[in-house]
Parts: sequence; structure tokens; C-alpha cells
Amino acid sequence: TRQKPAAKKPKRDTQNDNAITDKIRVEHLNYKRAVPGLKVLAQIIQITPIELIVSLPEQLLAHIPITNISTHFTNRLDNAMNDDSDDDSDQEDDASDKEDDSLPELDDLFHVGSWVRAVVLHTHKDTNSGRVKKEGEELIKASRKLELTLDPRSVNEGLTAKDFVKDFTTVGAVRSVEDHGYLIDLGVSDVDGFVSSKEMNKSGFDKAIAAQVGALLPLTVTSKTNKVANLTPNLHTFAKSYMNEANTLESVIPGVLLNAMVTAVLPAGLNVRFYGFFDGTISRDHIPFEKKPLSERFPVGKKIKARVVFDHPTSNPKRFSLSLLPHIVHLTNSLTEESEDGQTISDAFARGRVVEGVQVIMVESEKGLFVTIPDSTLIGFIHISQIADDHTPSLSSSSGATKVGSTHTARVVGISYVDKVVQLSIKPSVLHKTFMKVSDAQVGAVVDGTVRKMADDRMFVSISGSVDAIVWPVHYSDVKLKHPEKKYRPDMKVKTRILSAEADKNRITATLKKTLVKSDLPIVTSYDRSQKNTITHATVSSIKEKGAILEFYNNVRAFLPVGEISESYTKHAQDALHIGQVVKVVIIKVEAEEGRMMASIRKTVPKEERDAWVKERKSEKKEVNEDMKVKEDEGEQVAGDEDIDIDNAINENSQSESDGEAVGLQVEEESSDEEDDDVTMEDTTNKKPKKTTKDVDSLSTGGFNWDGENDKKDLEQEGTNSADSDSDSDAYSDANDDGKRKKKRKSTKHFEGDLTATMNEKPPESSNDFERLLLGSPNSSYVWIQYMSFQLNLSEIDKAREIAQRALKTIGFRESQEKFNVWIALLNLENTFGDEDTFDKTFKEAVSYNDPLTMHMKVADILEASEKYDNANEVYVKATKKFGAHIILWVNYAEFKFRVEDANGARSLLTRSLKSLDKRDHVACISKFAQLEFKVGDAERGKTIFEGIIESHPKQLDQWFVYIDMLARTEDVAGLRNVFEKLLALKLSTKKAKSVFKKWLTIEKEIGDENGVRDVKQRAVAWNEQREQHGQHDE
Repeated sequence: TRQKPAAKKPKRDTQNDNAITDKIRVEHLNYKRAVPGLKVLAQIIQITPIELIVSLPEQLLAHIPITNISTHFTNRLDNAMNDDSDDDSDQEDDASDKEDDSLPELDDLFHVGSWVRAVVLHTHKDTNSGRVKKEGEELIKASRKLELTLDPRSVNEGLTAKDFVKDFTTVGAVRSVEDHGYLIDLGVSDVDGFVSSKEMNKSGFDKAIAAQVGALLPLTVTSKTNKVANLTPNLHTFAKSYMNEANTLESVIPGVLLNAMVTAVLPAGLNVRFYGFFDGTISRDHIPFEKKPLSERFPVGKKIKARVVFDHPTSNPKRFSLSLLPHIVHLTNSLTEESEDGQTISDAFARGRVVEGVQVIMVESEKGLFVTIPDSTLIGFIHISQIADDHTPSLSSSSGATKVGSTHTARVVGISYVDKVVQLSIKPSVLHKTFMKVSDAQVGAVVDGTVRKMADDRMFVSISGSVDAIVWPVHYSDVKLKHPEKKYRPDMKVKTRILSAEADKNRITATLKKTLVKSDLPIVTSYDRSQKNTITHATVSSIKEKGAILEFYNNVRAFLPVGEISESYTKHAQDALHIGQVVKVVIIKVEAEEGRMMASIRKTVPKEERDAWVKERKSEKKEVNEDMKVKEDEGEQVAGDEDIDIDNAINENSQSESDGEAVGLQVEEESSDEEDDDVTMEDTTNKKPKKTTKDVDSLSTGGFNWDGENDKKDLEQEGTNSADSDSDSDAYSDANDDGKRKKKRKSTKHFEGDLTATMNEKPPESSNDFERLLLGSPNSSYVWIQYMSFQLNLSEIDKAREIAQRALKTIGFRESQEKFNVWIALLNLENTFGDEDTFDKTFKEAVSYNDPLTMHMKVADILEASEKYDNANEVYVKATKKFGAHIILWVNYAEFKFRVEDANGARSLLTRSLKSLDKRDHVACISKFAQLEFKVGDAERGKTIFEGIIESHPKQLDQWFVYIDMLARTEDVAGLRNVFEKLLALKLSTKKAKSVFKKWLTIEKEIGDENGVRDVKQRAVAWNEQREQHGQHDE
């Protein structure tokens, strides 16, 4: 027989409303009251690869990790990560033997705007520290305070088989897919769920979701036989079904639709009673707004239909909060719902939008203001903290600037989707911001700024926006400053210009260079809008052998050939330019689709001025042998009609140098306000160009990169703008260090080193010279590749191909690395000078003669270096199908995705890789992906992944140490100490414990403090004493 709930009392006469006199305080939900165990109705507003972000009532946010979906889904995740074939699954049935091994993504199981029932699992403090790393992640950061779970075992906790009556709504996880339907785990021990195939087809529910073991289904009971509840996943039925009675208090779960009776009207809302003996409240936030008083709209005794939104687990007796808002009562998707003009809420009220004329309609003295928004049916809310820059203790509805009826200019700061409320601010500091999102910042705009902070490698300047602008050292001034801290001090007012706005990094960069700030020349912000013959200013970003890379705005770049630097002869770009220098250029070529441009300094000078430049003087004639004369081939550029000094030609491989004035490269005199000793300036007037000798890197010559690795390095150097950390500032310093560059030599085989030295002393000048060298060194890929480069410099592409083929036939079969070098050189040649067919043919041949996996990855590097990102991706896709069992391939592919700013694509590869890799390689692969997150992705994601690894594989000390090394990179001392604490809590041998303490001590010395060092030493002694005390010995 069914026991009556303890809370049930004899029903009162519902006709006598005055019999109910007790009034219940209407309590709002906040982060303090959201305690573990609280059940709540939530709406999904964002889906990431590892978690769901949800909106809660009362304008709260929370997150649901992928491990908190259901027990069955978590088991699938564990199995995918588990490399120990002997580990036993904790599943209660054998469904895992039947399920599809492929793990779905969260966005395959859930949709933005869907309603879910959840339970608070954990609360976290101090989650607002740190900067949002990417625009759009503000919600993710704000959701850190609350962690929820959707697991039916938590949501349906307390239910029994008696509660599963007809029309009862619940949630369940797919346990297994059978021939005639779906077995559902309801999280209740004495009842199982079943959805027949016929019912599934009739319901219209997405069968792709239902086919996934562990997926959650919204369910309504249609009938019950013995211990099996027959269910339907029909969403329409779920939304409209309501219970006429409740068997137990636990059956009243957030999301349940019910009939209630008003028992009291309070200033803060309503008291209601349902099922005759359960009490609830409805706050004014969840009552549709009307001008009529609540007492007239909801007289005591009135019956209303409402939906439970959360419970109060700590109240005694247990109480519930309900909602009358139409979109909650009907469970409609407020995120995708469009207004008459076709806009969604997020479109109409984008963050940062200024709204004029909002009018106060209700004041909650300790909470905030409710306002109407012109031309909108939505209600706005201004939190008490968003009213003034100073602290506001309380609000008055009848007096003051924010009384009922007052109007204000407000700015959108967010949206609460569950409450369907636009969150606004009227704080002056918010209203005066020039932008609220990085993407709203106007690139090229000149703005007033205030120096906020000077760091070693950057300066932070407040420009009245949502983030401070970063100024890199190369942009402090038109010239290099030895002591920038003397010029720029905190709170100093500066005039700056926005260089770039990178929403994906939530970063704005700016310049303080006077030439750029004061420039009235056109601003170049994209390749598409750039036009040929445009004259503008640019900054030298990097210097190459054949020219320089120039940077404009928004990370747009152009190549400046060495021949376009000046009308007079310039052999090396570094002789005339330095990194960070501002130059006036004219755009001479635009290839918008390829994202390439070419510029010239020389052509910015009027022709009549160029005619007045000093010409090179002719060198003295000398008698030479016939075979040493410089020949001219058709198509070659003739630099002058003078005779060339052969000795100089051999050493310099160029024309002779002469004195002259570089008119096109004038040094700006008004380039710094600093004292002389603070400025390093190089006078180029009447200065003889410096004669430099530079060793050619192995497998690289003539400005043409042959080796895939070198290509990638060059790409990274060119792709790294002046705003990327300290690499450019170092280069800037080196480039100006007495105008000299130290020689760099690469170690190689002894005989090849001798050969390279010989070639540097007297470079080959003809085919005969190379042929003579090859007679002595037929197996040297270095000589063969130099020979290829020599022909390419003469535009003899076919001859270069022939030389490569000769090399492959000539080099001995044991010299596999030498042959490999030539293959890479040939692939580079075809990539640069050939077409798609010749490249593909060469690629196939290279694969047949070399290790296929290595060659695929090399070719991907070559294509990436030449910015053919789609082609590189295709190579990786093909490689994963053929060589998916190799971890290095998946890691390289993911790293490539991160480099091309496809972070989501990189992260999705982890799931795909686990399907292809041997089970024993899973942990190693997951660890590699976690390391990538630390290095080029999101360190927080990396932490989450590593925490999962050490939790599921606590005995793998190497993974603990990798995690510790990654945390040390971020200098997260508190996090490191926490990890060491967890590690030492395990049962460790003396040898392992010693290595742990040694590592901890080293880290404390490097990035910790003296207290940390002392604490580690004390812990080590205590650990040893405790072990001896218990008589524990290593076996």
C-alpha cells in the first residue's frame, strides 16, 4: 500500500480563501542560494566541445561539463580514454558491447535554446579573475561559478515507481537500442523506461540523437506496466502535459507544469498553493508585465497555470518557485524566436548597443530597476551595480534620479534568456566606452589614451573600451627608445592609433609612432579593398634576403622587393631598412584572393626627383678570360652598362658599390621627443652601404626556400606581426646593434662543411663550376640544390627540374637523407613554379620512394608555408585515412589547425583520432592534445583534459610530470601546488616520491617563493618519517 507523504495534510476548503493567512517571503535565486542539490530548469545558450553553457532563472549562468551528461555517456568517454584493456567498465549492463564506438559531439546531442532539467553539483568562487581570451567567451567565463549535472540519477533522485503515472514528465538516458525500441535509464532503481520504435517514429524526435547511448531524452509517461514505464519523446506532448496530482513531494521537479491557486499577493510577487498542500512563490520577474496592480490581476483564490523553475532544498517544508512567463509555460525557444522584423533577441540587442529613452516601471530597492524599451515588447533590467560608478546602497521608487517614470539612456551589457530580459547599464563609465566588443573597435581610428601599465615587453594603454590596447615595443616611437619607461609613465595621456582588432584573441593593438598617428594617407585594412597605386605608410615587420615584409593595419602585409627600396642599387634590404621603421610606399600589385600584395618605396618619389639621384660610377675595366665574362641571357634584367669587377663579382655576386645619397630613404628628424642618450638613430646620408657576408642556410639559397622545415620557420616569421610578443622587439634590437649581424652556421657532415666553406670562398658562377664540384661530391644534396637554385635564378626552371632528376639518380641508395633533401627541394620547386598537375605527380613519386607518412607531413608543411591552407588541409585529411594509427600525424594536424586559427577544428580531431589509434595510445594522444592547448590554445582546456587523465590513470607518473611542466609554463604556482598535493596523496614508492619532491623543489625555486621551498623540504622530511614510522618498505 502507498504511504501518504508526511507533508500531506487534510485539505482546506479551497472556496474559503481567507482560511489561508500565512504569507511566504518571495526569495530570489542568486549564486549564494544556488547550493548543491538545488534542482532548476535551465536553457542551453552555448555549446562548446567540452561543455554546455546554460541560462538559469534570475539572470544566473552555469556550465555543464561533458562528463555530467549521464552515467552512460561518461562511461563511453572513459572507455575512449582508457588504454588499459583489463580495466573493467562500471556500467550496470552490457550495452557498451553493442554501442557504436564513435563518440558524438555535444552539438550532435543538444541544440541551442533547448530546455533541460539540472541539479547544482558544485559552486566555485573567484571565477572572475583573468582576461577573456576570445570575444564571445564572456558567457563561458561568467558561467564558472556554478557547475550543474543533467544525469537522470541526480535529476530524478527521490522518485519511485509510484511517481511515474500517465502524463508525468521526466528525463532519461538511452541505455541501449534494441530491435523494437529504446531502453531508457530513468535513474530510478525500481522502474525502467521504454520507447517503442513506433512511438519514436510517431513523435518526430531526432532519431540520430536517440541512437546514441547516453543521450538524454525529454519524456512523457503514456502508460506503466509492472516495473516498465512506456514513454514518448514527443516535445509537444512534453511541453503541454501537466500533472493533476502529485503522489510525493519529490515528484514536483523543475519543469513540471501544474495548476496553482493564488494564496497571497505581496509587493515582491505571489504566494501560491498547488495539489492542495504544497506551497510556492512567483517573483515579479516571472509575471508578465502589465500596468494593472497585481492584486487586481491575481486576486486571492484565482487559479493559474504555472511551471516550476527551481526548488528550495534548504527550506522546511520544501518550497518551490514558479513562473508565469509565456515562453517558460509553453517551453518555447526564446533564442531563435524572431520578431516581426526577422531579428532574434541577440540580433536586436547586441552587446554594446545604446538604447535611448528606457523608462523605469518598477523599482526593487536592493536589486535594481525594471524598464520598458522603446519599440520593443521586451523588458529591460538594470542591476543596482550598473546604475552609478559609485556604490549605490539602495533605490527609491518615489524619489531620486531613478524613480518610477524616469527615463534614461542605457547600454546593453547582456541578455538573460530564461527570464527574457535585456540586461542594461546606465553607469557613466559604461556609456562613455568607445566600444564594448573588440570587433566594434574601428581599426585606423586615432584615439586618446592613457598609459595604464608598462611591462618589460609591452605597454597597456586605456582607450575607453572593453579592453586596454597593447602597444608593442617596436611601436613605442618612430625610433628605438633605450629607456621607454622614462618617456611613458602610468596615467600619462597619449595620442594613439588602433592597428588591429582581433576578436579571436580579444585583443586590440595600437601604435604611438608619430608618423602613423599623424599620417593623413589612406589606411590599408584589408586585401580586398586595397588598390594598386595607393600611396600609404607601412611599418617594416621583418627583413628577408630578397626584400622586406611590410605591415599595414589589421595584420595586412605586403612584400617589398629589394629592387624597389631605392633607385640606387641596394644589395641587402638590411642595409637600408630596419625592423620597426615607418616607410612611405606605393602598392604596385594586389592579389586579393591569395592575400598577397607588393609595394615599392622607389616609385613613391616623383620621376624628376629620381632622375636627379646619383648614379653608380663604373668600375675600372680589367682583362678577363673568355669563360669568366658575365653573360646576358634573354629575359635577364641588366643592371647597368658598366663593366663589372670580376673579383668583386665573385665575392659579392653583385655590382660594385659606390658612394651616394639614398634620397628615397630619408631619416625623419622629428622622430622622438627624448634626449639624445635615449635614442639610437642611424644616419644614412652619404654613408657607404655596409658590405656584409652571410652564410647561406643549408638547403636554402637565392631567396628560395627548399626545406619544408625552413619554409615553416619563414612563414612563422613573416606571419608574426610586430604585435606578437617579444620576437620582433628582439629582432628590432638586433637589427640596430651597430648595424651588424653575427654569422650563423649550421653544423653538418665534415666533408660537407669543407665543401660549404669552399663554395663560400669562391661561389660557383657557371654550370661548369657546379659540374666540377659534383665530380668530387656526387652524393651532396647541398651542391645539387645550390645548382638547382643557380638555374632558377636564370629562370631556367626546366633545367632545374632536370638537375633534380639527375641528383635522384646519381646519389647513392644508402644516402637516403640526401635523396630526401632533393625530393623536398623538387617539391618546393613545383609548388612555386609548377602547376597543380606537376606538383601532384612529383608528390606521388616522392611518396613511392620515401616514407609515406613523413612525406605527407612534409608536403603539408610546404603547402602551409606558401599559404595554401586548403591544400595543406586536404593532404592531412588523406593522411589521416591512410596513417591514422600514428599519433604524430594527429598532433601535427591539430597544430596546423591551431596555426590557421581553426581551434574548434583542432579540438574535434581528438575524438576522431581516438577512433583510429590503438587503445594503448589513447592516453598519450590525449596528453599531446592537452599540451597543444597549453602551448597554442586555451590553457584552461588543457587543465581540464589533464585533470581527466590523472584522475583515470593516477599511476602514470609521466603524465603527472607532463601536466606539471605545462602548468609551470603558465607560472600557475597555486595550481602546481594543488597538483603536487594530489600526487603525493597517492601511494608512491620511495624512488617515485623522491623524484616528485625533487621536481617540486626545483619548481618552487624557479617560480615559487622561499616559503614554498621551505614547505617542500618540510613535507619531504615528514613523508619519510611517516613511512619509517609505519614500517613501509619498497619491495
